[in-house]
Amino acid sequence: MNNNNQYSFGTSSNSNPNGRNGIDVNVNDQNQQFNGGYQNGQRQQGQLITQHNMTNMGTSSFISSGVSIQFQLRGYSNPQFALPGGNTCVCPSTGKCDIFSGNPPRCYFGFTFIISSGDEAEESVRYQATDFIHLDPSGQLPQNQAEKWSKQFVVQMGSKPAAIDVFAHHMGASVSQATGEVVQINGLIHVDTFIVPLKDVLPAIGGVQNMNDQRTYTGKLLGTSLTLSFSISCTGNLVGPNCDLSCNRSSINTNVAACKSEETGFFQVCNYVQANNQVSRCQNCPWGIRDGTYCQDESEPALRRPNYDELVDRTRDSGSDITPPVRPSRSEIV
Repeated sequence: MNNNNQYSFGTSSNSNPNGRNGIDVNVNDQNQQFNGGYQNGQRQQGQLITQHNMTNMGTSSFISSGVSIQFQLRGYSNPQFALPGGNTCVCPSTGKCDIFSGNPPRCYFGFTFIISSGDEAEESVRYQATDFIHLDPSGQLPQNQAEKWSKQFVVQMGSKPAAIDVFAHHMGASVSQATGEVVQINGLIHVDTFIVPLKDVLPAIGGVQNMNDQRTYTGKLLGTSLTLSFSISCTGNLVGPNCDLSCNRSSINTNVAACKSEETGFFQVCNYVQANNQVSRCQNCPWGIRDGTYCQDESEPALRRPNYDELVDRTRDSGSDITPPVRPSRSEIV
């Protein structure tokens, strides 16, 4: 292959503290711009090899990204009034609760929400917490006091987190269920942990959506149950399952999007799934995108061969399922 016809992609040195770096495309000795892409000097079989059909690709463009997560506690159930270690937060019928002077212990619960950025480089953590409130006689959060524990929280993140972690705590007395002996008069006790996975949740586009959908989760420690509503959306001008893709609609198939991840720098072909330009079902294209529609084959001489170590490192850092192609022999690499 003639090196003069080889394509290489790089990141602009210009950066914006409020956005991502722009993208430049350099073509050695062949600078024929074509419909926002760059045409190979020989234009093999009439195919157009392009990054993702961006216009003004020779200059830096402002790209903003972000994720908005809204969530609301809808309920909690601990009918056994259970605490770790075989203890309980009420006085059992066999209990010796005279120490409480006629004020038997009650379950007094609060909930903490921890949200960590999915981007290790960002190292961002957000947390929110409800007020503490007494459970009702059936071990539920009292609906007649919902305003004290059902506040809606909104959290802004730079990248999509993998999950929301919820910790349930009891503050007060701890009593042995077996003997009724008072284990602790007053303390803060971690009762249960809930994990709300977000990896397979496709974010909305255009703001937070409705909160009507409720999901119930089982605790990892004691098996108590928590009900939560949440909504997640891309807040910048990027789209995709992780809100990190710049995409353009294919002129060949309008249901197809040619995309580039602004996190990893790699290409994907996706499908439009919503009228507001969100995309899903993305296929990774290690060798680039052809005609703004198809993944480029390894055998087609158009794009610079990716750096395999870089590919593996970026894949690991982003938590993506990208699988690098089989490494070609040295004689095949230009």
